[in-house]
Amino acid sequence: MRKKPKYFPDIVRALVLVVIGCFVAVKGGDWLFEWWGIRISPGLYFCMAYLFIAFVVWIATAKLLNELRAESMGQQERLASVGDMPVRAPNEGKAVYRYPFHVVFLAVAVSVIFIIVPAISDNPAKPISSVGYLMCFGFATIVIIYAAYLFKFSVRVDETRVEIYGFTKKTFLLRDVLDVQLRRDKGSPRVVVKLTNGGVFSFSGMLRNFSSLTKTLQTKIR
Repeated sequence: MRKKPKYFPDIVRALVLVVIGCFVAVKGGDWLFEWWGIRISPGLYFCMAYLFIAFVVWIATAKLLNELRAESMGQQERLASVGDMPVRAPNEGKAVYRYPFHVVFLAVAVSVIFIIVPAISDNPAKPISSVGYLMCFGFATIVIIYAAYLFKFSVRVDETRVEIYGFTKKTFLLRDVLDVQLRRDKGSPRVVVKLTNGGVFSFSGMLRNFSSLTKTLQTKIR
């Protein structure tokens, strides 16, 4: 029997909650008027729906993100005896650290849901208001940009420098590193790198092989 991906149930649960949240946000204004006679101005409802969807997305993805953070902290605790092997870029001798595929996939799936929900819930006799479309496509645009950033983001470490690829490229030399600190903000680990010129870089604990990245940075500046 083929084993399901580790985070498959959490991803499915999150997507189902997001679908339900989007549907409620798109149709909520009509339901308020039809059932209770409450009419809300498009501008006010637009703001309320945005806040509601943001809350639903946060609730839907909280379990998955908490598991990723717990896994990162568990890896950090096993560093002394096991350690993680970084991914090596072909023919470059660089250790490469990226966000897990399932995190990128979840962001893409959420953006797709925001696009298709208005069409699925549309009634030819009563089309969805422009506010509903603007709300969904606005959220879809934000999330797809975030997904593109997660997909493109990588940290590459070699013997002399660290290269950070996002929408722009940033580089610093290991000899310029003043301090490397592992921090936990509300249970979420991150590694903070301080440079001699005052610059500061922070890397999320959700990166694959995060413990190896921390160990590598701490080792190379000694």
